[in-house]
Amino acid sequence: MSLFGVVVIALIAGTGLAALARRLHAPYPAFLALGGIALAWIPDIPQIAIDPQLALTVFVAPVLVSAAYDASLRDLRDNWIPITTLSTVAVSLTVIGVTLVALYFEPSMPLWAAVALGALVAPPDAVAAAAVLRQVSPPRRLMVILEGESLFNDATSLLIYAFAIGAGAAAVITAGDVVIQILKATVVSAVLGYAFARVFIALLFRIQDIPTAIVFEFAAAFLVWSLAEQFHLSAIVAVVVFGITLARAMPRMPLRLRVDSQTVWGVAVFVLNVLAFVLMGSQLRPVVESLTAAGSLGNGLALAGAVTLTVIIVRIAWVMTYNSALRWKNARFGISLRRPMMKPTLAGGLILAWCGMRGIVTIAAALAFPDGPHRDLIVLTAFAVVLGTLIIQGFTLGALIRWANPPEDATAKAESLLARKALAQSALESLKLEDDAAKHRQMYEHRLRTLADENDPAAPDPIKRNADLRLVALNAERGKLEELRREGVIGDDVFRELLDELDIANLGVNGRLAAS
Repeated sequence: MSLFGVVVIALIAGTGLAALARRLHAPYPAFLALGGIALAWIPDIPQIAIDPQLALTVFVAPVLVSAAYDASLRDLRDNWIPITTLSTVAVSLTVIGVTLVALYFEPSMPLWAAVALGALVAPPDAVAAAAVLRQVSPPRRLMVILEGESLFNDATSLLIYAFAIGAGAAAVITAGDVVIQILKATVVSAVLGYAFARVFIALLFRIQDIPTAIVFEFAAAFLVWSLAEQFHLSAIVAVVVFGITLARAMPRMPLRLRVDSQTVWGVAVFVLNVLAFVLMGSQLRPVVESLTAAGSLGNGLALAGAVTLTVIIVRIAWVMTYNSALRWKNARFGISLRRPMMKPTLAGGLILAWCGMRGIVTIAAALAFPDGPHRDLIVLTAFAVVLGTLIIQGFTLGALIRWANPPEDATAKAESLLARKALAQSALESLKLEDDAAKHRQMYEHRLRTLADENDPAAPDPIKRNADLRLVALNAERGKLEELRREGVIGDDVFRELLDELDIANLGVNGRLAAS
């Protein structure tokens, strides 16, 4: 079978597995992991290799830009303490715990290699957790913390990983080097990401062709990563700041670019996850065969199991300790928040502690690990941690949420109601100077009265009714357009042009219906 055939089969199988995961309310990366391993053990499947230096760039940069694009800067600021502690303290404790376990099971492993192993398995991946959580409408603050953690824990772990690899290359690292590297990994990297984003946005808005603009976005993600690496900065931080800055400019983007770009990025992230797990399976087969030939597979599996348990236990211990201390502090001294948000609860802490599934960053870092006598053991352990956490935690997270039954987070609903009132009032005021806008003013006045009556959610909404009628008209237009093409009255080029216009109008109506 050719390499191209393997990729096609992997994408088709990945799509089917993702659909099955959604039906079973499970994280699709867990199914991709199982599918990737199964695919790699099919006879005559060609081995897929990738340059280790490109592994992190290809798989991590687009995923981080997509995640940063969806992040809320305000919510990140409001929850910076739990996000920071998870991204630094939890990651550091995991590195220490895994290092000790690795040295216990494999005393011959160099310290730098054990630390590197701890660093590459330390960062949880929010993709798997979000795949489950979004199906059960979790508290908003819980999602914010998880997504914020996933943006910044990669920077901490990969910084430690880089130091460990540098030590393994016999580089002399002083305390001054560590301080300088930390400053470069935070302040300088953030400045680079922000400055690059400002220049990129100015250029992007000059591009009229949508496909060209989207390709330019992907090229920019890889370029900012490469620039950061070229100057020995944190590519993770630079890319995250780039993505957040780009998201702030989103309202000024053309509608078509926003819609098409988000769709393409979503597909790209899914494809990268599929390919990453296929690569994982492809790399795992020769690793297992090599360890078997050397007679060390049993010890490798024992190390892999011990490290998997370690990363799970360390996260639970830290999150529950922090959660208990915070709840005690709030009960003893009260709580002061800048704006209303859900208070820490035991149920929320349990769910957050169990959201420790590893994913694409761990896979990419393992693939990038340099050749050496312990590489096979480290790759096997890293892949076992990914697969183990996805299965153990991913398949049970939904049941835990239902059992814990966290309190409803009403802050998002309250903000939505406030925004709808403000939008309706703004629209009403904008129509006061228009002589022929009486009908529209009446519609918005009625909408304001409806929104004010919070006890009557079934009250008719004139804007929703107007949107329903607009959908009827759009469907009629689309039917007529298809009839004109079928009868040969118009050609395909005119058909596609007008169909695009109808689709854009349809998207706008669907957005209003979803918000109603």
